[in-house]
Amino acid sequence: MYHSHLRFPVFILIIALISLPASSFAADTYTIRATAGTGGKISPSGDVSVLKGSDQLFVIEPFQGYRIENVMVDQRSLGAIPLYTFNKVNTNHVISATFMPLFGSLQVHSRPGGADVYIDNIFYGTTDPGGPVTFSRISPGMHSIRILLAGFQEFRTEAQVNEGQTTILPTAVLVPVPTSPTTTVTTTVPTTSPTTT
Repeated sequence: MYHSHLRFPVFILIIALISLPASSFAADTYTIRATAGTGGKISPSGDVSVLKGSDQLFVIEPFQGYRIENVMVDQRSLGAIPLYTFNKVNTNHVISATFMPLFGSLQVHSRPGGADVYIDNIFYGTTDPGGPVTFSRISPGMHSIRILLAGFQEFRTEAQVNEGQTTILPTAVLVPVPTSPTTTVTTTVPTTSPTTT
């Protein structure tokens, strides 16, 4: 009789212990959502499961040509940090990183279009008659700009380019090269005097 009374409570205790880990597993695991913007990565990323009371390290890495702009943890800005550790995790968290280009851009437009653009005497491309053209990967600082088109005077200016920003150059209105009476007219040019717009 004594043994039969003992078996019943032990049986209930065993069932309770078997079912306990399954029900408590979800409560003992938390999720840290990690995301990174354009220009870099965060490791690990996505929804990261972390056991209650443990630590989780995140590494923030910019891609080439970018730098870390800011790291946010639970909507709190921490600045441009390359590492962050959640200590003794006991709740869900969110971490995100944003990045900024190390270079700037220059937007150029000329009238007429089709002119060659030189930045610090390096050829970057030609302007488009349809609208402005943006030249990227320009180091921050002051740059000399030359715009050349056959039959027009050279246009020169300077522009300040800032990191991660696009500098918009005012439209370069190209002035035709003045013609003198002694200039011989080639067969491809009409004999009538040209009109300027």
